[in-house]
Amino acid sequence: MAGMQRFVTYLYSYEGSEKLHNTGFAKVEIRGGQCRMEIHLKGALPVGGASSIYLFSRDNDEIHAVEIGKMKFAGGSGDYRGVFSSDAIGGSPYRISDMKGVFIPIDDAHMFASQWDETEINRDRIRIWEPKEEVQ
Repeated sequence: MAGMQRFVTYLYSYEGSEKLHNTGFAKVEIRGGQCRMEIHLKGALPVGGASSIYLFSRDNDEIHAVEIGKMKFAGGSGDYRGVFSSDAIGGSPYRISDMKGVFIPIDDAHMFASQWDETEINRDRIRIWEPKEEVQ
């Protein structure tokens, strides 16, 4: 089908910027101006609670992350299903074609992440994108 892209990416557990082990996967489908994403994580997860899910792009040494949703954790697993526009993700200037991976921060030292390119993820370089407040 023309105009459709579909792929699976594996998510790994990180401590700081050190990649530890595989802990799940994400299915991504892009078509018709929409992106559908499913994320499934198992093992070594926080008990209860929730965390934001971000897609990220790279700009030289900085990583710009845009929130796409929240993942709830229960029973040692986490699941997410979401649909969002492939343009202006989360109201940002970024398109799905700009994105290079997904990350889910747990605390200051731990995260789950997958990059779609061969460049490593440096936690210290991640900047969360936030809309600029309008001045009135």
